[in-house]
Amino acid sequence: MWRYCQGEQRVCSASLETIGNNLRLDRATVMRHISRLVEIGYLEDLTPGRRNRPHVYCDTGKAGAESSKLTVAERNTGVAESNTTVAERNTGVAESHMKIQEETIKKVTRAQLRALDALFADLTGIPVPAPSTVKERKREAERWYQPMRRMLAMANGQVESILRETVDRMRRDRLTISAPRSIENTFTAVFGERASDRWTGGAVTQNPDGSYNI
Repeated sequence: MWRYCQGEQRVCSASLETIGNNLRLDRATVMRHISRLVEIGYLEDLTPGRRNRPHVYCDTGKAGAESSKLTVAERNTGVAESNTTVAERNTGVAESHMKIQEETIKKVTRAQLRALDALFADLTGIPVPAPSTVKERKREAERWYQPMRRMLAMANGQVESILRETVDRMRRDRLTISAPRSIENTFTAVFGERASDRWTGGAVTQNPDGSYNI
């Protein structure tokens, strides 16, 4: 999974059968291990609600951030591997990926934030917060402004349409919308589904700043 996630798109959208064939494992075994990696935080499922199509997973960077040395026991793939550990291999990639994400978020402008704030308020009827104390500003940063920045950095020019679809989907599913943080997971899933549908046709490209054109 780690190797798939190091491709140009930084995600793994391969089917369980493809992964199993490469590792010489059956489908159920692959599914069990992937579920465990998601559970303990090494992978993130960007399309948790998907049925009858391959899910899209991304590397969370947790392996590279850990200080412990996690060695790789190569399965019978016929490929000779060195004794380099997973942590050592992942560190450079994880740090590079995290840097790209951080730099992308930093480039989000106030004008972009204000426009997305206004759209969110219009779609949900929830007013944009106006914190007046340090405590209130900290709380609103966590539940409002930071999620907004992450969504803008992720979806680039498609953020408005993805936000509309996210709100519509959550309302259909009778899910509570209280602030941008409450929709972030669904927003990420919608983004992943759109990207997955278009990656197979080569329609998705990655920008130099790490965001995607979908």
